[in-house]
Amino acid sequence: MLVGITVPLAFGYDSLPSSEDYEFEKLSFETCHEENPQCFGTFSNGTTIPIQCDFRHSCGIVAFESNTYKIFQKPPLKQFSLGIQFEEIQCRENLSLIQKNDGTPACVKPESVERILERKWTHPEWKVDYNEMPNLNKILIDKLRTGETTILTQEFIENEAKKDSIVNDWLKDTDYLVECCMFQIDRNSFPLYQHVGIVFEIPTKNTSITVTYDLDQQKITHVSSGPYGSKYMPNEVGLSDVPAGITVLEPNAMEFFYYPNPRDTENRDVFGLFLLIRLPEWLGGDAETSSAYRAYSAVSLSVDHCLVKYWDDTRQRIEQPCIGGIYRTVDGLLIQNVDPVMITTPRALPYLELITDDEGNLYVEPPTWNKKENGVIGYGKEMTIDEIRQGSEFLISSFEVAYPEFPDIPLTFAGFTLADITPMDDSADLIYLDFTSMRGHQSMHIAKSTTQEQNYFSNLAMPSTEIWQVGDTLIRSKGSMTEFYKDGFQFRIEGQNSNFIRQEIVSNFFPEYSSDDLFLVTEY
Repeated sequence: MLVGITVPLAFGYDSLPSSEDYEFEKLSFETCHEENPQCFGTFSNGTTIPIQCDFRHSCGIVAFESNTYKIFQKPPLKQFSLGIQFEEIQCRENLSLIQKNDGTPACVKPESVERILERKWTHPEWKVDYNEMPNLNKILIDKLRTGETTILTQEFIENEAKKDSIVNDWLKDTDYLVECCMFQIDRNSFPLYQHVGIVFEIPTKNTSITVTYDLDQQKITHVSSGPYGSKYMPNEVGLSDVPAGITVLEPNAMEFFYYPNPRDTENRDVFGLFLLIRLPEWLGGDAETSSAYRAYSAVSLSVDHCLVKYWDDTRQRIEQPCIGGIYRTVDGLLIQNVDPVMITTPRALPYLELITDDEGNLYVEPPTWNKKENGVIGYGKEMTIDEIRQGSEFLISSFEVAYPEFPDIPLTFAGFTLADITPMDDSADLIYLDFTSMRGHQSMHIAKSTTQEQNYFSNLAMPSTEIWQVGDTLIRSKGSMTEFYKDGFQFRIEGQNSNFIRQEIVSNFFPEYSSDDLFLVTEY
């Protein structure tokens, strides 16, 4: 029986062991990554089982805890003897890896590295990666490698940011708050963070400053300013009317309006621009109440504060056209972020709550502009996992009412939470995200199918393909795609961890069976 290990939801596993849990004869060294945290360990009898990848994308000796990467404290020589490549050897926190004259690894204190080099105790081909790095920066990077964010990170980046003349001018002679930290991941060297971003909030100047620090170049590479404070977000405004009554828009349509003075055409600021969206019919947009409407800030959450727009075509979602950020319509939640700096906590566009009077006129309730309630223009509203799930459950229930012939939609799948549904006439596209780490996604396509298509699938042999079976149903896995047919529908799932995806297919769509009932029919 596999030993239970807590694994970050981003990886989709909740029971995979690490290589420390068993004595393996050998470990596989194929490349894996954040969406495919699986490699293999082989026992002396030849049996092979899946195990976790370590954070350096190999089968190292790493145990996962919570949502951080915890390096298992095993001596470097032991790791080396297990076949771990030298560059994959892991040291305890605040220790540095060196290669001795005989080629074996050792872990030493950073302050000892220079002395060791002087005495030529290291292998002649070994070099220090961070020899020119300030010690504080080196420690910071090490902490980021293991998923840690501490006050050290904030102090370091804050002090570096203050050296920038633009930031210094904004912060001079005023009070401010610091929001730390946002990270960008270099996908090619996962999970080494390449950029760290912080936000200075300056209420007295109605401004926020976003600063990006490049860990490779060791300098500030981007500074941008945006709105923050009462100038753009008055909390004491009474009810303000939206451009017209409840029937101003057809379902699945949008208009822009300004708040708090929709009809003041002379004193407008772009940061007071909002979207008024009437939901598509399948989301309740045909109702003659304020529930059919949503109102969001038109200022995106990206560092460039580009204006967003609702697309009323088959997408039916809010997009930022400058760099492509995507927000779901039901609650303004950011579900695809391509900003230079990663947002590590879920956020949504700031919103306005709408009400109607007896005559069907739309009004805005006075908002409370802070991060937890209506949000902050340019920064957003911080979303809890419960709030995200409520929006996802609303999507599911609306879809079930509008498309009762479709199968049930899972709220969670393979460790990911439903983020969005895009329905079409005979199909639906589903996106699942990990909102705990804000990394990793899976997609599911469900389409009506014919008997001929199902028969064709059952008789189709493809290279590099595995055919599995549960009950009378065949499940085909090829690369990152897993596919099966049930009750006149085709299911196609794109995502890594095909073994775990098959288990989730059984759990969600064949509950009368267990994953133990899955068996491999053939592979090509």
